Amino acid sequence: MDKEEITKALSFYQIKDKDYYNKCMECIENLEQNKNLKDKVMEIRKKMLEDDLYLKSLWNYQELEEIVKENTLPFLTNIILLSTFPVLKSNPRNLSNKYLKIAKKRIRESLLNDIVKRGYDSIRISQMLWGIYFVKERIFEIGRLQYELCFINPLTNKEEKGIKIHIPRGESLKDEEVIESLKKAPKEIKKYFKLDNPNYYCSSWLLSKEILSMLKNNANIVRFSKHFVITEGEECTEDILNFIFELTECRDYKELPEDTSLEKKAKEHLLKGETFHLGIGLLKK
Repeated sequence: MDKEEITKALSFYQIKDKDYYNKCMECIENLEQNKNLKDKVMEIRKKMLEDDLYLKSLWNYQELEEIVKENTLPFLTNIILLSTFPVLKSNPRNLSNKYLKIAKKRIRESLLNDIVKRGYDSIRISQMLWGIYFVKERIFEIGRLQYELCFINPLTNKEEKGIKIHIPRGESLKDEEVIESLKKAPKEIKKYFKLDNPNYYCSSWLLSKEILSMLKNNANIVRFSKHFVITEGEECTEDILNFIFELTECRDYKELPEDTSLEKKAKEHLLKGETFHLGIGLLKK
């Protein structure tokens, strides 16, 4: 984890912004002066790359300080993710060039979106972890959907090798594209994850009963939900703020935008003091 390594990573992900580069170099210089912090970061990075259950446990944290147990540095989450690029470059699962190209694109988004689109000082832990899932090739993308190799059944919380389905942001969720992806998935999952006929799960705000009740029956999200048997999960208001309003928190729901019909209905729901719950879906056979 030094300047040369980070420079190579920036080139690998085609990040050419000078200000981004300078912030990376400043972070590395400050990290070199704090041996205790660097040792902790290196240990955490090693565990994330080697221990899937440890990596999963880190989703419970909001700030890097909570993990390292001391003050950290701006851009350190960026540096951690960047420094893992040799793992993806080695292509441990022998993904095809097509899947590798998509993985690099998604990691690049994880490295940039919080900085460029949200104006944050560093990427969030969630973006660092999401990027590392792609680095480890725990997720690959087939058409409209992403498929993650998981080790815990989200319905029972018991150990089970299965597949979690994710929906990339930014495009409409057309049902024909969903069906096409689901049809192609089993062959690719058997090839790369060595799983034959696993259970497929989707734990998402998109399957929230509250969200589904706000939409018309022919809405793409509603049509997507029909592919699953859905169980109500934990409260997920933070996900609603994040994915619908692109906010990490909101002290006054009256200030939430109403640019879309879904934003308006979700805002009304929150102003009534009501909450949202994840939907945990088991894909129908």
